[in-house]
Amino acid sequence: MADWGVENVKLGSTDRSGYEIKCIFALNPPEYAVYGTDVRVALQYADDRDAARQQRTAMAACNPLRGQINGLIDGWRGVGRGSRPHRVIDYDRRVADALVVGLEGSVANAVDLLAEIRNDIVSERRSLAQSDYLLTAVITVLVLLVIAAAVRALPIFPDGAEAVASAAMTGSAGGTLGAFFSIAVGLRGRTVLVDLQKWDNRRDAILRVVVGTIGGAILICLFLTGLVSALKIESATLTAPAGVGTLTALVIGFLAGFSERAVPDILSKASLATDAATGEGSTDVATDHARAVASSADTPPAVTPPAAASADAAAADSVPANGPDASGGGTLPQAEEDLPQADEEAPPTDDQQAMEPDVVPGSEEDLSAGGGDEAAAPSEEPAGASGLPAGPSGEDGLDPELSGRAPQR
Repeated sequence: MADWGVENVKLGSTDRSGYEIKCIFALNPPEYAVYGTDVRVALQYADDRDAARQQRTAMAACNPLRGQINGLIDGWRGVGRGSRPHRVIDYDRRVADALVVGLEGSVANAVDLLAEIRNDIVSERRSLAQSDYLLTAVITVLVLLVIAAAVRALPIFPDGAEAVASAAMTGSAGGTLGAFFSIAVGLRGRTVLVDLQKWDNRRDAILRVVVGTIGGAILICLFLTGLVSALKIESATLTAPAGVGTLTALVIGFLAGFSERAVPDILSKASLATDAATGEGSTDVATDHARAVASSADTPPAVTPPAAASADAAAADSVPANGPDASGGGTLPQAEEDLPQADEEAPPTDDQQAMEPDVVPGSEEDLSAGGGDEAAAPSEEPAGASGLPAGPSGEDGLDPELSGRAPQR
């Protein structure tokens, strides 16, 4: 169809895209033609190539709005559930008139007209969505009321719990009615998506009614347990006597269902009051960690003097596990049976305490050398030569337990 032009636009014929021409809105050969198919309103530009190029450039500003309009009314075309063919014809005529205005040279006005058409379609679809929203809420309310009545009538509760169950079911029924009343009152100002997202709207309606139903039952239970004693409405106060009556339960449930935030606010205040009463305060992990860090920062770490640390290290190195003692003489006991028992150990005498070496802080070389020639000399002096009484092991004045271990400081 390389030579297909304005004069070829006829009812029943096929256009360049392969769609059948259903109606012709405007025909001005050889300048342009506006016609309708099963899927959209189409244009046929001028037969002259240069004129057609100028028309395409000028009308390009209308293409985004044309696409939005086609998308909004696409589900209304054809036949079947959800189709609205009469509304499609009305909007197609308005779109065709706007395109003619643009082809005649007033593209800005054509854009404004198309934007107005788009807004009208959105408003109509939102109205349909609100109707569907309300219908979903009505169906949900009826189902929940039937369930509440059936549960209240069935003998499934133990003895003594019938009154409580009856009050809770009455409160849930009141909450259902209160939630529906809230939806009906605020439907005009409620944000409802266009019916292209109908399942999102239906889910929101169902959840709103269910929240009201549960809130009514929970608030009645709070009254019965004494956690909530009264509801205040301006200067009036509603109190529930022991054994909530049907009318009182219905009113309390209705208030809970009408105010979507009533029960969550009461529960949040109850949790704060519990924290204040028990004195536990916040259980925030980050807060506890910050307090622990601040407490550890206030307590300075214990510091060991350098001289004492060096002396302890040298004393430990100077006594090997199995080998000569610090003086280079005899050997250390090899078994526990060679050592005297703790309960048989005699307290050291004054002379033994006087002979215990004093460790003088110094360099590691001085400590490891053990005092020079005196440490290197072998300990061959006979028992008792030093003027000290011989110990149980035969060594001069040294307790065997002390000779096998590091000096006790």
